[in-house]
Amino acid sequence: MKFKDWNDVEYELPLDRSFSWRPSAYALVKRDDQVLLMRAKQHGRWELPGGGINLGEKVLDGLVREVFEETGYQIKATNKVPYYLHEDFFYAPDVDKYRQTLLMFFDARLVNAKQETSHIDFEKEVQEVAWLLPEEIRRLELQPKTKEAILLKIK
Repeated sequence: MKFKDWNDVEYELPLDRSFSWRPSAYALVKRDDQVLLMRAKQHGRWELPGGGINLGEKVLDGLVREVFEETGYQIKATNKVPYYLHEDFFYAPDVDKYRQTLLMFFDARLVNAKQETSHIDFEKEVQEVAWLLPEEIRRLELQPKTKEAILLKIK
């Protein structure tokens, strides 16, 4: 079975290893003409905030938690149905894990415009958080798995 990492490098699942199921949820949050993005430490690329849903956690609750952990903003999904889905077999070299993933992308809005940054893990997880205009986003090195989802929604 083949898995790809963040750089689309292909890995064969070793015979003595197994893989796990990992659904993830990401939010497209707009403020005026800007979109909320974060740059991840693991790969240095920009992406929509979000991440893995924990076992027993509702998808939209996990979405709200992940966005708050990565950006410091409280959000709410504007629809219970994702606007875009991406299924993949993924290898995470930073934690040496193989996963079958389902990435779900949701439209969301700010609940509170105040950002709380004290809990964001700038040491290991988040390199930068920014509100960016569509023309700025098009010039960025975006995480390939989320690029299509972002470009579907910006003009």
